[in-house]
Amino acid sequence: MNRTEPNTQSFFITEKAIDILGVYLTDTAVAPLTKEYVEIPNPLCTYVAFIENTRASFIELAVYFGSVPTEHIDGLDAKFKRSLQRIIEEGLDMERMNLVLKKDRIKVSTQGSSSLLILFVNCLP
Repeated sequence: MNRTEPNTQSFFITEKAIDILGVYLTDTAVAPLTKEYVEIPNPLCTYVAFIENTRASFIELAVYFGSVPTEHIDGLDAKFKRSLQRIIEEGLDMERMNLVLKKDRIKVSTQGSSSLLILFVNCLP
C-alpha cells in the first residue's frame, strides 16, 4: 500500500477504508472471519478484531484473536493468511458491505449529533 501523509484527505480515506473492512470481516456472527473462527462447533477463538493505530506516517493494523486454545496457536497465522486469501478470491458480499456502510453512516451521524449536544451543553452557564 502506498503511504500517505497524515492529516490529508487520502490518509483519512485509507484509515476509514481499513476500519470499514475490519468491521465487515469481524463485527457480527455472519462476518467472514467470525463465522470461520468463532461461530463453529469447536471455536478457534472467542473473537477476532482488527485494531488500527494511526502513527505519524502510517496506519498500523493489528489483528487480535481472543482466547485461542493452546493447541491452535502455532498454526493460527497460516490459517489466517489462507482465510484472507480465500476471501480475496471469493470476493466481498457487496450487499453485506452496503449494510456495513449504512450502519457506519448512522454511527457517524449519531456521534456528530451527540458531540454537538455535548458542545452545546458545555457552553451553557
